[in-house]
Amino acid sequence: MSWCQSWRTAARSGPNPPSRSCTGFGANTGAAVHAQQELQASLRIGQVVDVQWRLGMAVSSDVCRSLNSPYVTLLLKIAEPSGLMCQKSFEMSIPQFQNFHKQFKEMAALMETV
Repeated sequence: MSWCQSWRTAARSGPNPPSRSCTGFGANTGAAVHAQQELQASLRIGQVVDVQWRLGMAVSSDVCRSLNSPYVTLLLKIAEPSGLMCQKSFEMSIPQFQNFHKQFKEMAALMETV
């Protein structure tokens, strides 16, 4: 199963974050590193290689004559662990994009504390 297919399966089955354990001072860190490597291998996590975005405006549709609705399109290029490249694209309304941006800022702030 490719990473993209496993992502779809995981998204359908709901969140299932991996358990995380901490090791104390003087603990066998070699075992902890090995366990982390095994976890990463089992999750088969890809790596984001490129992000492209585009701001668009939906002007009209067959249902609505005067739509005038802005949106953001994101294109993610992902390198799967197998070496294959995968592309995912999605569109968000401006409020959805603002929420997405807020969540990324929160993640960045959290990562700075680690």
